[in-house]
Amino acid sequence: MKLSDFIEGCERVSCFTNEVNIHILISDLKKINESQKVTVPKFISDWIFKAQLVDRRSIRSALETATIRLYAANSDEVIAWVKDISNQDTFARAWANDYTVEKEPKYTVKCKSTKQYLSNDELGPHFDPSFRSNFTKSDLEELGLGWVFDCEGMEVEEV
Repeated sequence: MKLSDFIEGCERVSCFTNEVNIHILISDLKKINESQKVTVPKFISDWIFKAQLVDRRSIRSALETATIRLYAANSDEVIAWVKDISNQDTFARAWANDYTVEKEPKYTVKCKSTKQYLSNDELGPHFDPSFRSNFTKSDLEELGLGWVFDCEGMEVEEV
C-alpha cells in the first residue's frame, strides 16, 4: 500500500462519517511501513547495527572506506557492497528507516565417498548415514567447515 492510497481512502471515509476506526488506520499504516522497508544482506545489517547503535557513527562515517576497514567485520564485503552506486540508496534508506535482512540460503553437505551427511547436534559436527542438518554458509564457516564449498569430495546442495 502506498501513502497516497492511504490518504485517498481516509478522504473517502471522511466524506461519509466523522467516526474513524483506529484499528483499521493502524493496520494500514503498518502496511505502508512494511512496504517501504529495504532488504540488505546480513553483513550490511551487522555493520549498520554496529556503526549506528554500538559506535554511534554518522552515516557519512559509516560509508567511509577507512572506517569500514577499521571497524567492520567482513570489511572487504561491506566495502564492495557500498561502492556499488545502486546499493548506496539502499544503505541510506536502511540507515534512516527500518530494513529486513536477506535470508541466507541453507545447504546440506554430503561426503561423496561414504554417502554420509554432515550433521550437527549435541555430539557436535559429524557425518551420519541417515540424519542431516541444514547449514548456512556462515554456520559452516563458524564450525571451521567453510572449505566444503571448494572440496571435490563433498557435495553441497542448496535446500
